[in-house]
Amino acid sequence: MPFNFHYQGRYSGDETQLTGGRPLPPDARKLDEPDDVPGVVCQGLPLTASITAGMAVTGIIRMATANLLPSGWGLLGALGAALVLSTVLSLVHELVHALFCPWGARKELWTYLDQGALFIYCEAPMSKARFILMCLAPTVFLGFCPWALTLLAAPWLGAGSTLCWLLVSLILTLGAVGDITNMLNVVRQVPSHAQIMSWGFHTYFLVDTRLSHR
Repeated sequence: MPFNFHYQGRYSGDETQLTGGRPLPPDARKLDEPDDVPGVVCQGLPLTASITAGMAVTGIIRMATANLLPSGWGLLGALGAALVLSTVLSLVHELVHALFCPWGARKELWTYLDQGALFIYCEAPMSKARFILMCLAPTVFLGFCPWALTLLAAPWLGAGSTLCWLLVSLILTLGAVGDITNMLNVVRQVPSHAQIMSWGFHTYFLVDTRLSHR
C-alpha cells in the first residue's frame, strides 16, 4: 500500500482548499479550539514554554558543569548552525506527523506562510491514542531525544556542537506549540472510544466506531 503523500503548496486560509467542498460527516462533533494560528499558540504556549525552559536550564547547567560554554566565533557558529538545522528539521517534523497517520490515507503538506507555518493535513479518522501519538512524535524524536543525547554526549561533542544541538532541540520543542495545543484539547474533550479526524482547519471526533481507520 503506498504512503500516499502529496505536496499541495500554499494554503490561503480558505478551508475549502483542504476539504474540496465535501460535506462534513453528519455525526462529527467539533472540538472547542482556537480558530487561527495565534490562538493555537496562545493556548499551548504556557505548557510548551515551561517544558522548553526546563530543558534550557538543564542544558545550561550541564554545559557549565562540564566547562563547555562557547564564546566568540564558536558561539556565533553554534547559533548560525542551529538556525539552519532547525529550519531543515521543521520539514522533517511534518514528515514525522505524516508517518504516524494511517499509512494508506491521503496526507498533504501545505505551507501557510501568512501565519509562518507548515502543516500536514490528513482527514482519515484515527483512535484517540494514535492521534495523541501523531501529535507528539515529532517533539519526542526531534526535541526530547536530541536534547537527552546531547546532554549525555556533551564531553565528546565539545562546546560548539553541544550548544548547537541543544538550541536545535529547544527550537523544535518550542515550535511544537500547536501540537501541544491539539494534544491538550483531545485529552480534555474526546471520549476514549471516539475516533478523531481533521476537517478543514479544525478537529472533530466521531463516536461511530464503524468509521475507524487505524
